[in-house]
Amino acid sequence: MEKILRGFRIAISFSFFSLFIFYIAVPFISLLSGCVTPADKGKAKTVSLEEAKKVTAKFEEKAFTPPPRTINDITLVLAQEKPKDLEAFKRALALADNGPPVTTHELKLAKFYFERAQAAHEVGRANQEIEDYRLAAKYGEKSGFVCQTNALMGLSTAEVRGGNWSQAIQVGEKVLSQETKANRLANWNSVLAWMYAKIGDLDSARKALDRAEMSKNITTGWTDFPKKWRDLMDSAIASGRAAYLDALGRLSEAEVQHIKAVKLWQPHKSASPWECGTPKVFPRLYNWKVSDLADNLRCQGRLVGAEFQARKAVRGALQSHGLYSAHTAMMVS
Repeated sequence: MEKILRGFRIAISFSFFSLFIFYIAVPFISLLSGCVTPADKGKAKTVSLEEAKKVTAKFEEKAFTPPPRTINDITLVLAQEKPKDLEAFKRALALADNGPPVTTHELKLAKFYFERAQAAHEVGRANQEIEDYRLAAKYGEKSGFVCQTNALMGLSTAEVRGGNWSQAIQVGEKVLSQETKANRLANWNSVLAWMYAKIGDLDSARKALDRAEMSKNITTGWTDFPKKWRDLMDSAIASGRAAYLDALGRLSEAEVQHIKAVKLWQPHKSASPWECGTPKVFPRLYNWKVSDLADNLRCQGRLVGAEFQARKAVRGALQSHGLYSAHTAMMVS
């Protein structure tokens, strides 16, 4: 165990270096990171600090405090090991190390692999997470697993994190073919739009967004549709549209959608997951939305605002997932 934890601490140390690169060398990163040249390049920009104040005021409704000039505050927080963080990591590690039950009961196997895939994600085992979600979906398909759609969604997003975009989209399309509820169709089409935009397939991204809007329109007359789920659906659509606009180089328009996505998700970031929801799914997705906003601002050359949002994503991950979580490492890097 100690050997494993030392390895994880080393990974966090490397993340310190990544954080240093982001904050100190960020003017040069945009040349290499795949930022699309802004379509509105050449327009006059306001001062970065003023822009940062505006972005913050739009969805936080509080005064903006410029970030420190060093990363000491972040490295200090990361260096403070909390017992509960270590305990959570040990629990996830134990579950990820568990062998499958000795049974041919497909529903039990589906549940086991579904839960183990979530633990594998927490400890940063990308390959195991993908394989476990794949097995959960395989056994779930044969047994009427109530969380079958979530297993497929988990597999798709795990494939994204593993860099297997074509596989991720293929699984996502399978989810769509099996889904009938309008709000879920809106959510998943929005995720597919995000994926297509990330690989540069803008025609497919636009079509997915159109389908998301059509599904959303069906929910307009739903009087019993909780505000929470409507907010999350609208946030998902905004994130998909932001990715599409980012890919087109329309960064200032994309920024509006990023802010909308964050603002709609913010009131629900601490909500408990639904029956089949991955633990901590709401704060995790919120942190990713904030991180995407930071990346958009960075690509616009508005580095103070980008730094402020990036720090917010890191602190959010530490608060929701703890020091040893793979999600925290991803937010840091």
